[in-house]
Amino acid sequence: MAKTTKELIEDLKDKDVGVRRSAAGELAARELQKIKDKSAVPALIEALKDKDGWVRGEAAQALGNIGDKSAVPALIEALKNEKDPMELGVIALVLGKIKDKSAVPALIEALKDKDHSACAAASLGDIGDKSAVPALIKKLKDKDGSGRAEAARSLGKIKDKSAVPALIEALKDESWELRAAATTSLGEIKDKSAVKSLTDAVCIEENKHIRNDMYNALDKILDTKVPRTLHTMKPKERNDWLAKATGKSLAVV
Repeated sequence: MAKTTKELIEDLKDKDVGVRRSAAGELAARELQKIKDKSAVPALIEALKDKDGWVRGEAAQALGNIGDKSAVPALIEALKNEKDPMELGVIALVLGKIKDKSAVPALIEALKDKDHSACAAASLGDIGDKSAVPALIKKLKDKDGSGRAEAARSLGKIKDKSAVPALIEALKDESWELRAAATTSLGEIKDKSAVKSLTDAVCIEENKHIRNDMYNALDKILDTKVPRTLHTMKPKERNDWLAKATGKSLAVV
Protein backbone atom coordinates (compact mmCIF):
# COMPACT_ATOMS: atom_id res chain seq x y z
CA MET A 1 0.00 0.00 0.00
CA ALA A 2 1.30 3.45 -0.93
CA LYS A 3 2.28 5.69 1.94
CA THR A 4 0.29 8.80 2.74
CA THR A 5 1.79 12.26 2.34
CA LYS A 6 1.97 12.53 6.12
CA GLU A 7 3.98 9.31 6.33
CA LEU A 8 6.34 10.46 3.59
CA ILE A 9 6.88 13.76 5.39
CA GLU A 10 7.92 11.81 8.47
CA ASP A 11 10.23 9.65 6.35
CA LEU A 12 12.03 12.79 5.13
CA LYS A 13 13.30 13.19 8.70
CA ASP A 14 14.50 9.60 9.05
CA LYS A 15 18.14 8.95 9.97
CA ASP A 16 18.43 6.36 7.19
CA VAL A 17 19.41 8.11 3.96
CA GLY A 18 17.74 5.36 1.95
CA VAL A 19 14.41 6.10 3.62
CA ARG A 20 14.82 9.82 3.01
CA ARG A 21 15.72 9.23 -0.64
CA SER A 22 12.68 7.01 -1.12
CA ALA A 23 10.36 9.58 0.49
CA ALA A 24 11.71 12.50 -1.53
CA GLY A 25 11.53 10.48 -4.75
CA GLU A 26 7.96 9.35 -4.03
CA LEU A 27 6.86 12.91 -3.31
CA ALA A 28 8.47 14.15 -6.53
CA ALA A 29 6.77 11.40 -8.55
CA ARG A 30 3.45 11.95 -6.78
CA GLU A 31 3.44 15.68 -7.46
CA LEU A 32 4.42 15.02 -11.08
CA GLN A 33 1.18 13.07 -11.32
CA LYS A 34 -0.61 16.30 -10.34
CA ILE A 35 -1.32 15.20 -6.77
CA LYS A 36 -0.28 18.65 -5.58
CA ASP A 37 -0.39 18.33 -1.80
CA LYS A 38 0.91 21.60 -0.40
CA SER A 39 1.08 20.15 3.09
CA ALA A 40 4.43 18.65 2.06
CA VAL A 41 5.99 22.01 1.18
CA PRO A 42 7.53 22.88 4.61
CA ALA A 43 9.15 19.44 4.91
CA LEU A 44 10.43 19.58 1.33
CA ILE A 45 11.91 23.02 1.95
CA GLU A 46 13.71 21.60 4.97
CA ALA A 47 14.90 18.69 2.82
CA LEU A 48 16.71 21.16 0.55
CA LYS A 49 19.29 21.29 3.36
CA ASP A 50 19.71 17.51 3.56
CA LYS A 51 23.28 16.20 3.63
CA ASP A 52 22.48 13.90 0.71
CA GLY A 53 22.46 15.42 -2.79
CA TRP A 54 19.87 12.94 -4.10
CA VAL A 55 17.41 13.96 -1.36
CA ARG A 56 18.01 17.66 -2.06
CA GLY A 57 17.46 17.21 -5.79
CA GLU A 58 14.27 15.15 -5.41
CA ALA A 59 12.94 17.65 -2.85
CA ALA A 60 13.55 20.48 -5.32
CA GLN A 61 11.79 18.53 -8.07
CA ALA A 62 8.79 17.91 -5.82
CA LEU A 63 8.59 21.61 -4.96
CA GLY A 64 8.70 22.48 -8.65
CA ASN A 65 5.92 20.03 -9.41
CA ILE A 66 3.76 21.43 -6.61
CA GLY A 67 4.45 24.95 -7.87
CA ASP A 68 3.88 26.74 -4.58
CA LYS A 69 5.61 30.12 -4.73
CA SER A 70 6.18 30.10 -0.98
CA ALA A 71 9.09 27.74 -1.71
CA VAL A 72 10.88 30.22 -3.98
CA PRO A 73 12.98 32.00 -1.30
CA ALA A 74 14.30 28.65 -0.05
CA LEU A 75 15.03 27.50 -3.60
CA ILE A 76 16.90 30.75 -4.32
CA GLU A 77 18.96 30.20 -1.17
CA ALA A 78 19.61 26.61 -2.23
CA LEU A 79 20.71 27.83 -5.68
CA LYS A 80 23.30 30.06 -4.03
CA ASN A 81 24.60 27.40 -1.66
CA GLU A 82 24.36 24.11 -3.57
CA LYS A 83 27.74 22.52 -4.30
CA ASP A 84 26.61 19.49 -6.29
CA PRO A 85 26.65 20.43 -10.01
CA MET A 86 23.76 18.13 -10.91
CA GLU A 87 21.48 19.34 -8.12
CA LEU A 88 22.37 22.96 -8.89
CA GLY A 89 21.05 22.52 -12.41
CA VAL A 90 17.88 20.89 -11.07
CA ILE A 91 17.22 23.80 -8.71
CA ALA A 92 17.74 26.33 -11.50
CA LEU A 93 15.24 24.52 -13.73
CA VAL A 94 12.73 24.21 -10.88
CA LEU A 95 12.79 27.98 -10.37
CA GLY A 96 11.88 28.40 -14.03
CA LYS A 97 9.06 25.91 -13.65
CA ILE A 98 7.51 27.89 -10.78
CA LYS A 99 7.86 31.11 -12.83
CA ASP A 100 8.29 33.59 -9.97
CA LYS A 101 10.01 36.83 -11.01
CA SER A 102 11.76 37.14 -7.65
CA ALA A 103 14.11 34.37 -8.83
CA VAL A 104 15.39 36.39 -11.79
CA PRO A 105 18.38 38.09 -10.05
CA ALA A 106 19.67 34.77 -8.69
CA LEU A 107 19.28 33.09 -12.08
CA ILE A 108 21.10 35.98 -13.78
CA GLU A 109 23.95 35.44 -11.34
CA ALA A 110 23.89 31.71 -12.15
CA LEU A 111 24.39 32.57 -15.83
CA LYS A 112 28.01 33.34 -14.96
CA ASP A 113 28.67 29.72 -14.00
CA LYS A 114 29.59 27.86 -17.18
CA ASP A 115 28.43 24.54 -15.76
CA HIS A 116 24.90 25.76 -15.06
CA SER A 117 24.39 28.69 -17.41
CA ALA A 118 22.22 26.64 -19.79
CA CYS A 119 19.78 25.71 -17.02
CA ALA A 120 19.72 29.29 -15.71
CA ALA A 121 19.16 30.67 -19.21
CA ALA A 122 16.33 28.22 -19.84
CA SER A 123 14.60 29.20 -16.61
CA LEU A 124 14.92 32.90 -17.37
CA GLY A 125 13.11 32.23 -20.62
CA ASP A 126 10.41 30.25 -18.83
CA ILE A 127 9.85 33.10 -16.36
CA GLY A 128 9.75 35.56 -19.26
CA ASP A 129 10.74 38.71 -17.38
CA LYS A 130 12.26 41.41 -19.61
CA SER A 131 14.73 42.46 -16.92
CA ALA A 132 16.72 39.34 -17.86
CA VAL A 133 17.19 40.41 -21.49
CA PRO A 134 20.50 42.34 -21.08
CA ALA A 135 22.09 39.43 -19.20
CA LEU A 136 20.87 36.92 -21.81
CA ILE A 137 22.26 39.11 -24.62
CA LYS A 138 25.58 39.26 -22.79
CA LYS A 139 25.58 35.46 -22.47
CA LEU A 140 24.79 35.20 -26.18
CA LYS A 141 27.97 37.14 -26.96
CA ASP A 142 30.13 35.17 -24.51
CA LYS A 143 32.46 33.34 -26.89
CA ASP A 144 34.04 31.29 -24.13
CA GLY A 145 30.88 30.39 -22.25
CA SER A 146 28.32 27.62 -22.48
CA GLY A 147 24.58 28.12 -22.52
CA ARG A 148 24.63 30.48 -25.51
CA ALA A 149 22.07 28.55 -27.53
CA GLU A 150 19.76 28.34 -24.51
CA ALA A 151 20.14 32.09 -24.03
CA ALA A 152 19.10 32.59 -27.66
CA ARG A 153 16.04 30.37 -27.19
CA SER A 154 15.04 32.26 -24.07
CA LEU A 155 15.30 35.61 -25.84
CA GLY A 156 12.80 34.23 -28.34
CA LYS A 157 10.45 33.27 -25.52
CA ILE A 158 10.66 36.74 -23.95
CA LYS A 159 10.14 38.39 -27.36
CA ASP A 160 11.91 41.67 -26.58
CA LYS A 161 12.95 43.47 -29.77
CA SER A 162 16.10 44.85 -28.15
CA ALA A 163 17.54 41.34 -28.56
CA VAL A 164 17.18 41.36 -32.37
CA PRO A 165 20.63 42.82 -33.24
CA ALA A 166 22.43 40.26 -31.06
CA LEU A 167 20.36 37.42 -32.50
CA ILE A 168 21.13 38.63 -36.03
CA GLU A 169 24.83 38.61 -35.21
CA ALA A 170 24.45 35.05 -33.89
CA LEU A 171 23.32 33.93 -37.37
CA LYS A 172 27.00 34.16 -38.40
CA ASP A 173 28.32 32.10 -35.50
CA GLU A 174 30.33 28.92 -36.05
CA SER A 175 28.03 26.98 -33.72
CA TRP A 176 25.19 25.37 -35.68
CA GLU A 177 23.17 25.07 -32.46
CA LEU A 178 23.42 28.80 -31.80
CA ARG A 179 22.54 29.68 -35.41
CA ALA A 180 19.50 27.42 -35.22
CA ALA A 181 18.36 28.86 -31.88
CA ALA A 182 18.87 32.46 -33.03
CA THR A 183 16.92 31.75 -36.21
CA THR A 184 13.94 30.31 -34.32
CA SER A 185 13.93 33.21 -31.87
CA LEU A 186 13.97 35.81 -34.63
CA GLY A 187 10.90 34.07 -36.02
CA GLU A 188 9.23 34.27 -32.62
CA ILE A 189 10.01 37.96 -32.14
CA LYS A 190 8.75 38.76 -35.67
CA ASP A 191 10.66 42.01 -36.12
CA LYS A 192 10.97 42.99 -39.78
CA SER A 193 14.40 44.51 -39.22
CA ALA A 194 15.68 40.90 -39.26
CA VAL A 195 14.36 40.10 -42.76
CA LYS A 196 17.42 41.22 -44.74
CA SER A 197 19.85 39.48 -42.38
CA LEU A 198 17.85 36.25 -42.50
CA THR A 199 17.71 36.48 -46.29
CA ASP A 200 21.48 36.95 -46.43
CA ALA A 201 21.93 34.06 -44.01
CA VAL A 202 19.74 31.75 -46.10
CA CYS A 203 22.13 32.27 -49.02
CA ILE A 204 25.25 31.19 -47.14
CA GLU A 205 23.89 28.62 -44.68
CA GLU A 206 25.24 25.17 -45.57
CA ASN A 207 23.15 23.21 -43.09
CA LYS A 208 19.91 22.44 -44.93
CA HIS A 209 17.94 22.02 -41.71
CA ILE A 210 18.96 25.43 -40.40
CA ARG A 211 18.31 26.93 -43.84
CA ASN A 212 14.79 25.51 -43.67
CA ASP A 213 14.40 27.04 -40.18
CA MET A 214 15.46 30.38 -41.65
CA TYR A 215 12.77 30.11 -44.31
CA ASN A 216 10.24 29.29 -41.59
CA ALA A 217 11.35 32.33 -39.58
CA LEU A 218 10.89 34.54 -42.64
CA ASP A 219 7.42 33.05 -43.11
CA LYS A 220 6.50 34.07 -39.57
CA ILE A 221 7.95 37.57 -39.79
CA LEU A 222 6.37 38.38 -43.14
CA ASP A 223 3.20 36.40 -42.48
CA THR A 224 3.41 34.76 -45.88
CA LYS A 225 4.99 31.73 -47.51
CA VAL A 226 8.46 32.76 -48.63
CA PRO A 227 9.77 31.14 -51.86
CA ARG A 228 12.20 28.36 -50.97
CA THR A 229 14.42 29.34 -53.88
CA LEU A 230 15.85 32.52 -52.32
CA HIS A 231 19.24 30.91 -51.83
CA THR A 232 19.48 29.98 -55.52
CA MET A 233 18.23 33.30 -56.95
CA LYS A 234 20.55 35.75 -58.64
CA PRO A 235 21.29 38.83 -56.49
CA LYS A 236 19.07 41.20 -58.52
CA GLU A 237 16.12 38.80 -58.44
CA ARG A 238 16.57 38.32 -54.70
CA ASN A 239 16.87 42.07 -54.20
CA ASP A 240 13.62 42.63 -56.09
CA TRP A 241 11.89 40.09 -53.88
CA LEU A 242 13.28 41.71 -50.75
CA ALA A 243 12.21 45.19 -51.87
CA LYS A 244 8.69 43.93 -52.46
CA ALA A 245 8.59 42.03 -49.14
CA THR A 246 9.89 44.88 -46.99
CA GLY A 247 9.10 47.99 -48.96
CA LYS A 248 12.82 48.83 -48.99
CA SER A 249 15.32 48.48 -51.79
CA LEU A 250 18.34 46.85 -50.17
CA ALA A 251 21.20 45.03 -51.81
CA VAL A 252 21.38 41.36 -50.98
CA VAL A 253 24.70 39.59 -51.25
